[in-house]
Amino acid sequence: MPLRSSSRAASASAPASPRRWAVIRNSSSPTSRRRGSSVLTEAAVLDLVAELARARGMATLLVTHNLALAAARCHRIVVMHAGQIVESAPSRGDGRRSASSLCGAIAGERSAALRGGRRASVIPGQIPDLTGALAPCRFSSRCSRHQADCDNGPLPTLRISADHLVSCRHPLC
Repeated sequence: MPLRSSSRAASASAPASPRRWAVIRNSSSPTSRRRGSSVLTEAAVLDLVAELARARGMATLLVTHNLALAAARCHRIVVMHAGQIVESAPSRGDGRRSASSLCGAIAGERSAALRGGRRASVIPGQIPDLTGALAPCRFSSRCSRHQADCDNGPLPTLRISADHLVSCRHPLC
């Protein structure tokens, strides 16, 4: 079985295990497309996983770069950057805005691309070197709201609402 097919099969069979949870990794990258990959195949695999998980009373964890996919398939979204949790909130279509600069940049770029009919561009800058010392905010070198106090000590976790948390000194809200 080709590698892509075998990883799809492994993803689809994950809920068959006796565990009460399954981790599903969507290997699509925001900057590339997998050869031979189909949105319909991806949807079919995720539908199968959801059906099996529901039937067995299991939770699933979807790991992906695709926020639109996560919003459509998940109850809650936790966004990470360079291994650091940036924002955690329910996935809902009630107009809730992102509170972190990273999520705001992702959402803003995606909206601009959809309105203008162009492909979303990459957020400027580089991810931090994870082999060296890390800044308290790992998005700080790319953040339009960066201020001197962003580099001081650990980031606070701010409660935006009862179920919405953000790790940022200068959130968008």
